[in-house]
Amino acid sequence: MNKFIVSICFYLPFIISCLNIQAMVSKFISYNLAQFIAYFNLVLIIIGIFLFRKNIKTLSSTNRLWFVFYILYYSFGLLASGISGFQTSIIATLVPVIYFTGFYFLLSNREQFKIFFKVITICFVISAFLTIILIKFNFNIKSGGVYDWDLDRAGGVTGDANAAALTSIFAFILFNQFYKPSKFTFRTIKNIILFNPIL
Repeated sequence: MNKFIVSICFYLPFIISCLNIQAMVSKFISYNLAQFIAYFNLVLIIIGIFLFRKNIKTLSSTNRLWFVFYILYYSFGLLASGISGFQTSIIATLVPVIYFTGFYFLLSNREQFKIFFKVITICFVISAFLTIILIKFNFNIKSGGVYDWDLDRAGGVTGDANAAALTSIFAFILFNQFYKPSKFTFRTIKNIILFNPIL
């Protein structure tokens, strides 16, 4: 198994999702390109599951129960959609299932579990900084424009104030817990990033 290829298969779609890149591409570049990114991400995760299958570790009984619960939850939802005439594309409903299954197996591996938290920390910190930059420029991703008045809530890369706030809180917690520099210079930079009131 090529670890680099597996990492690309799982973490590239994850980074794209965390930074809401697909939605921004759809908003500012091309809807068709955004659709291609969406399907490409799904293909990557499916390939990743296939390549990673021999590295799936033993899962706890709680994990297995959650997996069964999720599949049952999806099945009942699919059944309800069928009764109402499938107003939503079945392929679209498979997106969260594929993501859930892929990362469910990936995170069963302790080594990948550690890498995952490093990746998510970096993504959330970048997202938090982008939130600050966007609010400074009075720019809203959701509407795709600059306002003539002050934005009362920072929407961040998702254009949603609640999601931006939650992401920033997680960024603060994860960065504080996982980044433990030994040198004084880097510790100072860390404290400036975490506690600077200007930011």
